[in-house]
Amino acid sequence: MKIEQFEDKNLSHYSYAILSECENKIVLVDPSRNIQPYLAYAELHQAKITGVIGNSSPCGFCKRAFGAASNNRRCDLLLQIGGSRLSSSNF
Repeated sequence: MKIEQFEDKNLSHYSYAILSECENKIVLVDPSRNIQPYLAYAELHQAKITGVIGNSSPCGFCKRAFGAASNNRRCDLLLQIGGSRLSSSNF
């Protein structure tokens, strides 16, 4: 298992990718609005982003951004935002 920290310097925001090397799956924690670094990380490790965990319910951008990305071959998502759980079929 690897944990990678991503920094969005414009927002003083940190997010994390948790990579399961044996399953080639990634869960993101508090991702920023720009999803390209996460997709590049998944591509680099030949892994799929399978989950996104946000720390609060106003994380609507997560749903929009990763909902749009769910067609990407590196995404097969389940979102956990606050207390709500959304599968990619909810987008």
